Amino acid sequence: MSDKYQDIKTAIIYGAGSGGAKAYEHLTEEGIEVIAFIDDFKTGEYFGKPIIKLKDLEHYKVDAYFIGTAYSVSRIFDYIEKLKSMGISDDIYISFVIPAPTPIYDLSKPPYDIEKYFYLFEDNEYKRFLERFWKDIIRYCDEPFDKDKFFSIPDYFNKGIYSYTNIFLQKDAQKQYTYEEMNFDVEKGDIVLDCGANSSKSGGTQATYFASKSEDGMVYAFEPIPRIYNELLEDIKAYKNIIPIQKAVWDENTFTYFTDMSSGSRASSDGDIKVELIRIDDFVKEYNIPKVDFIKMDIEGAELNALKGAEHTIKIFKPKLAISIYHKPEHFYEIPMYIKSIVPEYKMWILNNEGYPWSGTKVFCKI
Repeated sequence: MSDKYQDIKTAIIYGAGSGGAKAYEHLTEEGIEVIAFIDDFKTGEYFGKPIIKLKDLEHYKVDAYFIGTAYSVSRIFDYIEKLKSMGISDDIYISFVIPAPTPIYDLSKPPYDIEKYFYLFEDNEYKRFLERFWKDIIRYCDEPFDKDKFFSIPDYFNKGIYSYTNIFLQKDAQKQYTYEEMNFDVEKGDIVLDCGANSSKSGGTQATYFASKSEDGMVYAFEPIPRIYNELLEDIKAYKNIIPIQKAVWDENTFTYFTDMSSGSRASSDGDIKVELIRIDDFVKEYNIPKVDFIKMDIEGAELNALKGAEHTIKIFKPKLAISIYHKPEHFYEIPMYIKSIVPEYKMWILNNEGYPWSGTKVFCKI
């Protein structure tokens, strides 16, 4: 038994759902006997133990109470308050772990203005979910709880968030940079800049989807890693309207070194692949591109710099933007704020349609 549980031999779990099951498994492994489960709605038995109501607690005496839920921080606080209303306060253990790293709590402090941040986005279900969750996290992190009273179940809380965000999942991976509900997609005749093109063998590519949608338009597919670039060349053989560019986009024209990490390839101080970096503004001028209709960026944390290198292009053409904002915690805040600062008339939506807690979150922008 862990030292933190040395005085605990019996316990009651609040929550007879999947969170309660996780808590039960953990406590059983620790040699703690679970006497009963509390649940506000269910009756009967769970793991052969009675499911009781709060009012029945007077008939039970145990060493500790474990809150078993992974789905809502607000629910955890609700359970705590209900236990306190029964005169229980010193022996409450909270059975979840805040995922780390999480962008949420860090961005609730200055210099960030969270209320102003949410005001940027048009209403959608994901925004409403994120607002609720953000407030819960801030409330949790500001509570003076004894951290020694937390026990760790790996990925416990992440799995709860996964269960919720999975409802936004875009099942067709090639459409992860579209937002059908908002009529946000590449259209016939569009000129597309696909930044971070990848290949079908290295994480998948959207370039062929963009090309099929634009038809007589054009897709410029930026992929700097030689191995992946060669794979991309195979992918696009049948497409006359895709021009592959073996460069990475940035806020200046220079060179750097990358490490080949498949779809996660990025600049690295110990990288062994020399890569040319180019500003989109200069690229558009050099190639004499008459307009830009759609920009997709998923470039492993380089998005903000690349957007700054495309500022003139974005101001002039006001293309639709599908930009990943999850690679760095501060990008959740800084990228939408930057885009709005250069084109105030953009309508913006935040959405994670890849079904993971944070990875896959994007900002979609259009006039």
